[in-house]
Amino acid sequence: MTADGNYTLGQRTLSSLKAAVKRAQNRCDWDAVIEICDKAEAKFKQHGYPDCWADFIRHRDDAAMHIKHKF
Repeated sequence: MTADGNYTLGQRTLSSLKAAVKRAQNRCDWDAVIEICDKAEAKFKQHGYPDCWADFIRHRDDAAMHIKHKF
Protein backbone atom coordinates (compact mmCIF):
# COMPACT_ATOMS: atom_id res chain seq x y z
CA MET A 1 0.00 0.00 0.00
CA THR A 2 1.02 3.56 -0.52
CA ALA A 3 1.27 6.11 2.28
CA ASP A 4 -2.40 6.97 1.87
CA GLY A 5 -3.40 3.30 2.12
CA ASN A 6 -4.14 2.70 -1.56
CA TYR A 7 -2.68 -0.07 -3.70
CA THR A 8 -2.37 1.29 -7.23
CA LEU A 9 -0.04 -1.17 -8.95
CA GLY A 10 -1.92 -2.75 -11.84
CA GLN A 11 -1.91 -6.47 -12.57
CA ARG A 12 -0.58 -5.82 -16.08
CA THR A 13 2.43 -3.95 -14.67
CA LEU A 14 3.15 -6.68 -12.13
CA SER A 15 2.86 -9.41 -14.78
CA SER A 16 5.18 -7.46 -17.05
CA LEU A 17 7.79 -7.14 -14.31
CA LYS A 18 7.58 -10.86 -13.50
CA ALA A 19 7.96 -11.78 -17.17
CA ALA A 20 10.92 -9.45 -17.60
CA VAL A 21 12.70 -11.07 -14.65
CA LYS A 22 11.99 -14.55 -16.02
CA ARG A 23 13.34 -13.63 -19.49
CA ALA A 24 16.52 -12.18 -18.00
CA GLN A 25 16.98 -15.28 -15.82
CA ASN A 26 16.52 -17.57 -18.82
CA ARG A 27 19.21 -15.59 -20.68
CA CYS A 28 21.46 -15.76 -17.59
CA ASP A 29 21.68 -11.97 -17.75
CA TRP A 30 22.16 -11.42 -14.04
CA ASP A 31 22.86 -7.70 -14.32
CA ALA A 32 19.50 -7.27 -16.05
CA VAL A 33 17.76 -9.27 -13.31
CA ILE A 34 19.17 -6.92 -10.69
CA GLU A 35 18.19 -3.86 -12.72
CA ILE A 36 14.63 -5.11 -13.27
CA CYS A 37 14.23 -5.97 -9.59
CA ASP A 38 15.47 -2.53 -8.59
CA LYS A 39 12.94 -0.95 -10.97
CA ALA A 40 10.22 -3.18 -9.54
CA GLU A 41 11.05 -2.12 -6.00
CA ALA A 42 10.89 1.54 -7.03
CA LYS A 43 7.43 0.92 -8.53
CA PHE A 44 6.35 -0.88 -5.37
CA LYS A 45 7.42 2.08 -3.23
CA GLN A 46 5.34 4.35 -5.43
CA HIS A 47 2.24 2.18 -5.97
CA GLY A 48 2.22 -0.24 -3.05
CA TYR A 49 3.75 -3.65 -2.42
CA PRO A 50 2.08 -6.76 -3.89
CA ASP A 51 1.96 -10.05 -2.01
CA CYS A 52 4.83 -11.38 -4.14
CA TRP A 53 7.21 -8.48 -3.44
CA ALA A 54 9.69 -10.76 -1.67
CA ASP A 55 10.12 -12.81 -4.86
CA PHE A 56 11.81 -9.82 -6.47
CA ILE A 57 14.17 -9.44 -3.51
CA ARG A 58 15.02 -13.14 -3.73
CA HIS A 59 15.60 -12.94 -7.49
CA ARG A 60 17.90 -9.95 -7.00
CA ASP A 61 19.86 -11.75 -4.27
CA ASP A 62 20.14 -14.89 -6.41
CA ALA A 63 21.42 -12.85 -9.35
CA ALA A 64 24.01 -11.16 -7.13
CA MET A 65 25.14 -14.60 -5.98
CA HIS A 66 25.47 -15.77 -9.59
CA ILE A 67 27.60 -12.73 -10.40
CA LYS A 68 29.75 -13.16 -7.29
CA HIS A 69 30.38 -16.85 -7.81
CA LYS A 70 30.15 -16.83 -11.63
CA PHE A 71 27.84 -19.84 -11.84
